[in-house]
Amino acid sequence: MTFNIKNLAPSGPYKHGDFSKYNPKKYFGELPILYRSGLELIFMRKMESNPEVEKWSSEDIKIPYIQREKIKGKFVDVRHTYNTDFTVIMKTGIKYVIEIKATAFVPLNETQIQRNPTMRKNAFKWRAAIAWCKANDYIFRVITEKDLEKKTF
Repeated sequence: MTFNIKNLAPSGPYKHGDFSKYNPKKYFGELPILYRSGLELIFMRKMESNPEVEKWSSEDIKIPYIQREKIKGKFVDVRHTYNTDFTVIMKTGIKYVIEIKATAFVPLNETQIQRNPTMRKNAFKWRAAIAWCKANDYIFRVITEKDLEKKTF
């Protein structure tokens, strides 16, 4: 049996479920389409209703990255895989890799990255995503609840 991120059950207090109201001509990813937070659900609905979005998918790009971690008292480089939240292709041809994240988990400076393990991990993932996007002609965007209150694209 091969590992598939979609087989992981969402955990924690966040809203999660199966997004079944999608346009098969617009959505190009694997099924079922799972949302792992209320913010992801809002984003999915926006992608479906936005006439400027040609296609979108969920968790379809996997980006390898290395994070330096302390293990048994030594710092070592550990390989990880960042499963991106969304891919969006606009009718203009612009392609995005999207991360949906609550503002509280978006690092604002290097001090937050160094002091908070969650923000540190996010910074490593997003640096790798930015490099991957640059090499593959995509734009990387982190979208928060503040962004979802207005027109996203």
